[in-house]
Amino acid sequence: MAVELSADQIRRVLQGISVPPQPQIMVDLQMEQVMPVPDLKAIARLISQDPGLSGALLKIVNSPYFGLTNRIASIQQAVNLLGCDSVINLINAQSIKGEMSDETIVTLNRFWDSAQDVAMACLTLAKRIGYQAPDEAYALGLFHNCGIPLMLKRFPGYMAVLEEAYASTGEGQRIDISMFESIVSWLGYFPHHYWHQGEEPERMGMRHNYVTPYGPYLARNGKYVNMAVATARDWEVFCHEVIERQDLLKDARFATVEARRKNRAALEEMIERIFLERDHNEWLQRLKKAQLPYGEVRGIAEVLAHPQATARRLIREVESPVGRVPVVGSPLRLSDSPARYDRVPDLGGDTEPILKELGYDDSAIGSLRRDKVI
Repeated sequence: MAVELSADQIRRVLQGISVPPQPQIMVDLQMEQVMPVPDLKAIARLISQDPGLSGALLKIVNSPYFGLTNRIASIQQAVNLLGCDSVINLINAQSIKGEMSDETIVTLNRFWDSAQDVAMACLTLAKRIGYQAPDEAYALGLFHNCGIPLMLKRFPGYMAVLEEAYASTGEGQRIDISMFESIVSWLGYFPHHYWHQGEEPERMGMRHNYVTPYGPYLARNGKYVNMAVATARDWEVFCHEVIERQDLLKDARFATVEARRKNRAALEEMIERIFLERDHNEWLQRLKKAQLPYGEVRGIAEVLAHPQATARRLIREVESPVGRVPVVGSPLRLSDSPARYDRVPDLGGDTEPILKELGYDDSAIGSLRRDKVI
């Protein structure tokens, strides 16, 4: 049985992110809705060709208004559930929201065309391999590039950036970055340790499993100095020029990289005592002169006051309920699409708009407040 929603209910559900509908599809739908008896199958077929309309339809049918146990991915099923009047209200709402200039329409034509092609390819593949939910595969293909119109709405110069990227080689490429793979790639040499040693690498904190001395060492004035002594030559230079302990070169416990690793505890204790004899600036100067890998470990205040932070305008200010407050700026600098620094909202200031975007009406929100859920 169809559940009819009013135009106002549909408007509330559709608040927030939306993808502009294809103008020709809107024309065809409006032609269909003025027929004496609108054909829901024809309406569903037209809607299924457009990412914006399909997204809006599925957002409504899966909203709290319906309280469905299982999410719906089928456009035809969603149309049947909504009914003719609700679908017409949806089309009219999207028609109002989707007004675009001729230039924008031309820009998005490629997006609309490819969305339908990819969706059909996904559907065909899903059916061939016997996938149990081909409608989900179709939806995946239909929405696969929805970031393009959303980025265009957020950054007016986005298409110019895309066009320049395509123009450099004549071809574009798909960028696929997995959060999981990104984290694994930061493991460095640890997977190789596991593969070759057949054991979990020992947890070393800021030290190195194979290289020692390595990492931050506390100096006399309470500041840390970061360094690495990796090769035989590094060890010789370190003992001669940095810590002035040539006697360590004759100590068999520290004669090779492997020996230093096996006798790590004794060597670390010795180096830590030596570094407490001088201030960090003197150690930095010695390491620099010896041309060994080194670095200064800065505190948060020092980082924020760094000349590079000032030169790059890294620290910005935004409005907030307590006045202007500093924030760390975005490291991504796009010449035609600068980052926005919006006002920090009051505590709970966005709760009601977000709940309405999710489909809650005033009565439901009032109930949540009375029950102290929000």
